[in-house]
Amino acid sequence: YHGGMIWYGIWLVKNKQVQFGMKQFVTNLIFVGIMVVLAIYINSVLIVYETNFMFVIAPPAKGIPLLNLNHGWHVYMAHYLCILALVTFLFELPGIIIEKKKKKAIEAKTN
Repeated sequence: YHGGMIWYGIWLVKNKQVQFGMKQFVTNLIFVGIMVVLAIYINSVLIVYETNFMFVIAPPAKGIPLLNLNHGWHVYMAHYLCILALVTFLFELPGIIIEKKKKKAIEAKTN
């Protein structure tokens, strides 16, 4: 997972695609989704070593109110994915706001 994240960051900088906005938000969500599926696969292959890449098998610590296995793994995973999407959105939010302001400015000039 970490190798993939490092590769993705280098690729973004190299191709000058370090931008923020709605399109990039969707792209980042897709990438995170692929990494989650990959982490589940890798964890299942390495189950004998009790791996927990990206915390997709179990929470990172005990006693976390929202991220726990009290209601089963499926509820844990739903909460986990919602938190991932929220954090990604909050990271992209300034770029989305700037993008919307630029669109409004362009529309105001054309009218």
